[in-house]
Amino acid sequence: MRSDVFQEEYAKRRQSHSEELTKQLVEKQLKVTLKALDKCDEYLDDDDEVDLRGALDVADRTAKHLGFSPMNGPGPFMEETRERVVTTVDSGTLREARETIKRVTHGTVAENT
Repeated sequence: MRSDVFQEEYAKRRQSHSEELTKQLVEKQLKVTLKALDKCDEYLDDDDEVDLRGALDVADRTAKHLGFSPMNGPGPFMEETRERVVTTVDSGTLREARETIKRVTHGTVAENT
C-alpha cells in the first residue's frame, strides 16, 4: 500500500474523483443560480407572490460561488499544473537510497558520525 506505484495510482484516482465532484457541484450551483434568476424575472414580469429578496439573495450567493461577481485576484478556479520528472536508476542505487532514507529517518546517521 505504500509502494510508489500504489501512491501514484491513488493520486490519479483521487484527482479524477475530485474533478468529477467539482464538476457536479458547479453544475448544481449553476442550476440553482439560474432558477433564482428565473424567479426574479417572474417577479418583475408578473408581480406575483414570489419572495424577491429571497430569490435575489440565492441568486447573488450562488453567482458569487460560481465566480460571476466582481472580485480582486484570480477567478474561482485555478488549475494546478505539475511537472513530473521520471528518472530510471538501477536496483543497486535504489536500494542504497532506501537504506539511506531509513538511516536518516531512524536517526542512525547521527549515531555513526
